[in-house]
Amino acid sequence: MTNSIDVIYGVATIIVLCITAYVAYSAPIKAVKIGRDLDDKQNKYLAKERLFLTLFAYRGSPLNSRFVDGLNQIDIVYRDTPAVLQAWHNHYRSLGNKEQSNLLDTWKTERLELISQMSIALGFGALNISAAMQHYYPEGHGEQEKKEEDLRDAATYFFQTGFVLNQKWIDSDYGVKPPKSKDEQTS
Repeated sequence: MTNSIDVIYGVATIIVLCITAYVAYSAPIKAVKIGRDLDDKQNKYLAKERLFLTLFAYRGSPLNSRFVDGLNQIDIVYRDTPAVLQAWHNHYRSLGNKEQSNLLDTWKTERLELISQMSIALGFGALNISAAMQHYYPEGHGEQEKKEEDLRDAATYFFQTGFVLNQKWIDSDYGVKPPKSKDEQTS
């Protein structure tokens, strides 16, 4: 009887030793995999959050290049969020349809629906659409944009008329004439 207990004890010891060796070997590998998965999930969440905050910040300036760049990233950043992709694709199709009534209001509503879906996906909850329609845009920014537009228009006009004037001057007798030949200089 003692012999069979010794055998069972020996086999149990070997099994425990094998399990311990396996766990000691595989634990660091599993820990690294878990760490990478957590890091990947965090990076994906941060990318989604960064994109959401950019689009939310520029929601009142849909022509701003940061807003447009953000829209063009949605298919990649939110590829695992069907509700956001659906809202984005609806908005994108609408942007191409210039025939619809209340065009600007429709686009504004769809923009806010898209941003609201992003907010839900991030766990912030749905946006209050009427509150989200309000955004701060200083009057000075509008004035600065108008001045820059006027400057671009003036520069365009200057270069276009300058080119025409230069062509007329070259084509006229008052333009630059070629130097006289030696025969013409002696006479």
